[in-house]
Amino acid sequence: MISDILASIRGRVSWTAARPLMANCGVPIGQGWDKTIDRVLNESPTCDFEGLNQILLDSILCGNKYTRLHNLSVETRQAWQEAITELSLPSTKASEAFPKLLGANDLSELGTELVPVYVHHNEDGLGLVLTANYPMRRREQIPLNSLDGLSDRFDEVHGVVIGPVQVFAVLWIPHHRDQLELRVDYPKGMQQDDLLGLHGQLFTFAKSLGVSEIGSAIDLFPAVRRFYDDKNEGRVIEMNFVTTTGGQKNEKILRRMGTVDQRSETYHVGGSNALSDDIKIYRIHVEWLIVEDSSRFLPSLFLSAAGPSGTGPGGNPKITGATIGGCSRAAEYEFVIDKLGQKAQLTSSDL
Repeated sequence: MISDILASIRGRVSWTAARPLMANCGVPIGQGWDKTIDRVLNESPTCDFEGLNQILLDSILCGNKYTRLHNLSVETRQAWQEAITELSLPSTKASEAFPKLLGANDLSELGTELVPVYVHHNEDGLGLVLTANYPMRRREQIPLNSLDGLSDRFDEVHGVVIGPVQVFAVLWIPHHRDQLELRVDYPKGMQQDDLLGLHGQLFTFAKSLGVSEIGSAIDLFPAVRRFYDDKNEGRVIEMNFVTTTGGQKNEKILRRMGTVDQRSETYHVGGSNALSDDIKIYRIHVEWLIVEDSSRFLPSLFLSAAGPSGTGPGGNPKITGATIGGCSRAAEYEFVIDKLGQKAQLTSSDL
């Protein structure tokens, strides 16, 4: 049923991002998720079922991912693609439901270890999708109108929810890039320990396939400075850096400031010009505005080191993973990963 697909989309895609995509599939849009699903149940519209499935699939493959890249040769890429294509997938409730999410009862039966559920082929590459029931701590905002007597005292109230969440991971072998991609879900509110634990599971599973040696994740730190220096590349909305005077700064643009770029923001430029030497930047968040017809997409890339120094070349820190967010479709993810490849000066193949 269409309402079942919408319920799964609701579990993975924000209302703002899903609304135009669902409208393009013929879904009658109401004010928010509940009223939209009510309209579908009451009006029984003719919707693009395949299009809605694609929204859900894209969110699983590309939506809010933490990605690590590992070098591939042409030979090992072919070996990985053959191994994934020939892999025998277990028949489970998760694989039968895919791409829809499991209901609460079935989710409780899903283990906490990643299991493969689907192999996806497209013009960009080939990927193995895995899923697990991951106990996760999440911070959620509590609507003030649901708490009597608190609206006059607080602007926001947050609570911690601990419970099972169906998460996905993707082992991706691109056709035109020389890097194996290990992607895992990074939903809002997920704790860092949970993220790294999930990624560790995916890495262990990939190694267990015995296809080829998986080297260390590629260090993406060199891309940070190059994104900062290229004022024509996207819009920087947040960055961390240290100054020659010993100051450690975090600068962040408010979303409501529209097209303001932190790199060219007046206060930042004035402060930088007053220094005797350049700043040392180690954390950057870049987003791009993509407009298609009446739809607006805001894919983003977040590269973050713990501090300005570390065990990398020249005493620099290392960044072994990238957070890629705001991608409603595979096209936006591919756009961002290509931008990252350019700035990190990664190699690609023209197959």
